Amino acid sequence: MKHSGSCVIVVVAGIVVGMGSTVPAMAEETPSGVVIRRAEAKYEAALKAAEKRLHAAHEQFRQSAAAARKRFLAEVAAARVLSVPSSSPPASPSKPKGKFKNLPVTVPGNSPSLLTEGGDSVWTEIPAIARGAVIFTPPGDARKDGVVKFTVKHDALIGLAASWAYDGNSSGGWQSERKTKQQLVADGWIEVGTMYHALSDRHTLFSRQCKKGEVFRIRTRKYREPYVLIPGYLKNTRPLKQKKVDLKVVVEVLGSKVQPVGAVVAPRQMRAELEGTLVYDSGVSGVAIVRVHRKARIYVAASWAYDGNNSGQWTQERWTKEDFKNHGWKEIGTVRIPHRGHEQQHILFVRDCNKGDRFRLRSRKYGAPFVFAPRTE
Repeated sequence: MKHSGSCVIVVVAGIVVGMGSTVPAMAEETPSGVVIRRAEAKYEAALKAAEKRLHAAHEQFRQSAAAARKRFLAEVAAARVLSVPSSSPPASPSKPKGKFKNLPVTVPGNSPSLLTEGGDSVWTEIPAIARGAVIFTPPGDARKDGVVKFTVKHDALIGLAASWAYDGNSSGGWQSERKTKQQLVADGWIEVGTMYHALSDRHTLFSRQCKKGEVFRIRTRKYREPYVLIPGYLKNTRPLKQKKVDLKVVVEVLGSKVQPVGAVVAPRQMRAELEGTLVYDSGVSGVAIVRVHRKARIYVAASWAYDGNNSGQWTQERWTKEDFKNHGWKEIGTVRIPHRGHEQQHILFVRDCNKGDRFRLRSRKYGAPFVFAPRTE
């Protein structure tokens, strides 16, 4: 049959078929489709704006944390100056600080220094294995990417101080490369102790017999990287000579603010036992590190009121009332101490302490226990 000036057109599944060729059919966008498309565009724009705000907030947090740490170090240094006579000679290690030769590792971007308790790094409770060690510290003692990289130049025992304390949320994908304690052990690292950075940042100390040519890339949290150590750098591994403490000083509470008890406890809340004492306030460090220099009766006021969630490692060292009792502290009542515009109840403990006693006291995340001791004579 002839079909002059015409053709057969069939529409199949949205495709126009005819004259031996196929072309897409013109489909009109439905009203609901327009609404969905606009909603998707609005959603994408909102996500981009939120991500931009999040990045800005992270940067602000990092800068604020760095500034707060700088102030903290200055306050700790000032506290030490107040508690130690200026005539006391500084401890002198057997090798000059800053001059290191033939170190077995290279840590790009980090600087070596002697690890000393109460030095510029504010390390405390250093275990014996780390005495006389060299520690590599990142610029400004903080790193944004949280990763430490190091290469072993010759066979040696290498140390690693790692923390898993909360350092930022999971954004950025950093958790995919985070090493757990179990993974470090599986890689040959042996746990040998703990030590603390900036009073409350608990680090687990590892050691490993490393071979020449080994290269490591280790991350345990978001921003702050682990520290690499070289144990036994100093041949004399005895504890460095401590500065002399004024014989009149009863206790030393590292990094605390010292005030007369009347400046902290209101007259109507004052207990007879506390009258005439000095109160040592470690602030928001969460921990009171107490060193007793003279035999005396010491009081501690601790609170378990909520002041932060369980993130970080602080719950591992939190003392309960039973822990106080097991360490010789006797509960004798309560005392209310002003805090952010209201009075907060604290449990009061007492202990007859001897020269040389040391305590690390913690009951909650930020608010450290208050320590009350007799005035200096």
